[in-house]
Amino acid sequence: MDSMFSQFHNGGHMPGQDGLPRHFMADMGDLSGAPGFPPGAPLFGSAMAAAADKPTAAQAAAGRLQRASARQAAKAAMTQKRKAQAQRKRPAAAEADEDDSDDGEDASVPTKPHEIAKSKYNHVEDEKERKRLKRLLRNRVSAQQARERKKAYMSTLEDERRNMETKMAELEAKINTLERENFMLRQVVKNATQGKTGGKGGQDHEVPA
Repeated sequence: MDSMFSQFHNGGHMPGQDGLPRHFMADMGDLSGAPGFPPGAPLFGSAMAAAADKPTAAQAAAGRLQRASARQAAKAAMTQKRKAQAQRKRPAAAEADEDDSDDGEDASVPTKPHEIAKSKYNHVEDEKERKRLKRLLRNRVSAQQARERKKAYMSTLEDERRNMETKMAELEAKINTLERENFMLRQVVKNATQGKTGGKGGQDHEVPA
């Protein structure tokens, strides 16, 4: 075994190595600790280096998480950048729309006589419609104000009616009292007159209620 290892180490290959399949050579692990192989021998050094460079499962998961976080951060930054660009473009788009509308208005100005007459007619019709709507709105406001004034006036009349009824009741009570007093005074005067003339006096007369 020592002579074979020495031959492989010095010659760079084993006899019949060219006939071995590559996957067999790649699947052979670290033989530095095997019997007959001295420690630190450079046998299959490239396979050992590849195995040492291969990340563990935890390192792979951490790498995936870091890449996902980086993608999310890049996506958020791109979203913010797009929003800022849209906000900057909005005033420019509004100005462009105004310019286009002005150009459209200039382009829509009729040049022929019948088109000019039609445009004036439409303008007159629009003006009439605007005046009609304005007059209708003014009439509605006036009607609402008239209803409110009428309501307030009716409320005032109702208060005055109640006050008049109260006064009339008081006056009727006073009239009844005065009528009774007047009747009693007349009876007193009549009795006094009859007593002086010698006529019959002391007659009872019913006092009206």
